[in-house]
Amino acid sequence: METCKKGRRTVVVSGVPDVLPVSRMIDKLTIHFQSRRRSHGGDVEVVTYPTNMDGVAFVSFDEAADAENVVRKDQHINGGRRVS
Repeated sequence: METCKKGRRTVVVSGVPDVLPVSRMIDKLTIHFQSRRRSHGGDVEVVTYPTNMDGVAFVSFDEAADAENVVRKDQHINGGRRVS
């Protein structure tokens, strides 16, 4: 997981499985990254998914500090699958 070069409030999430409808995956990513307990994140402004890269989403937070906290966390598990 890394912060996106275009904004310190956005993280690049790789390993997103293509197993759910787009709207449901966006909801799952939003819920996961808004949970401070699960992801160390915070309020999510927007999730961009799908992107032009397979298995990649962009998660933008209201606060840059939340994006930095997410990037510092070792790994994230969503629905039993590791995302990075």
